[in-house]
Amino acid sequence: MRLLEFILSIALIAHANGDVRAKDELYKRKSRSSLCLSALLIGTSFMFLFSSNDFRGHVFMRT
Repeated sequence: MRLLEFILSIALIAHANGDVRAKDELYKRKSRSSLCLSALLIGTSFMFLFSSNDFRGHVFMRT
């Protein structure tokens, strides 16, 4: 009877550990995609900022 309880507890721990790993992998995938999306957004905003004529004239007038 003790052996059966031991085996069931190990199976339960392994199942919970696998569930945590799956959630962790999903979180990593979501955070990686949101990081890429935010980097793309920041990059395009800087591109538009540097390509605007007002900004370019302001920077080159000061130097």
